[in-house]
Amino acid sequence: LRGLDVQPIPAQAPQPWLPLHDLKLRYAQSPTQARVGEAATVEIEVIADGASATQLPPVTLADTPGVQVFADPQQVDEQFIDGRPRSILRRRIAIVPAQAGAVSIGGPRIEWWDAAQGVPRTAMLPPLQLQVAPGHVQADGVAEDVLVRVRSRYVPATRANRHDQFDLMLQVLGQAGVGHGA
Repeated sequence: LRGLDVQPIPAQAPQPWLPLHDLKLRYAQSPTQARVGEAATVEIEVIADGASATQLPPVTLADTPGVQVFADPQQVDEQFIDGRPRSILRRRIAIVPAQAGAVSIGGPRIEWWDAAQGVPRTAMLPPLQLQVAPGHVQADGVAEDVLVRVRSRYVPATRANRHDQFDLMLQVLGQAGVGHGA
């Protein structure tokens, strides 16, 4: 007859309790450049030795002002190796920056218990560093053009199309200038 020695969760163990033999995180894809309003894709891979995928926390990036994050569902591959579960999770995350400039987005972080060594550990990836370029504006590609004579000083609003965007074409005729009133 064989017995099973069940130990209590150590007081210094991170919560939620995640005992593993090993945990690895890596960026499978990590952009360094992006454009305002356009999605840049990050792919993160987690390899957990000793847990099923349902035991692992969701892989996320840190909330960052001026950046929207849209995560796809996690892709999971589970196996049993040497009598233990081994899970590989992959997650694609779209990052949409709202302003140009340098952006730093905190990487994923998972706290776990090293079952072999009996110590708490943290797996983490460095922040993503993105250089964000201004968004691209396509001339005359969104709404109907409006021809305005500067002399009339009347500028009717252009109608937005179904994409809720508009553009304005201003044509200066003759020697009239563009100013702020009379």
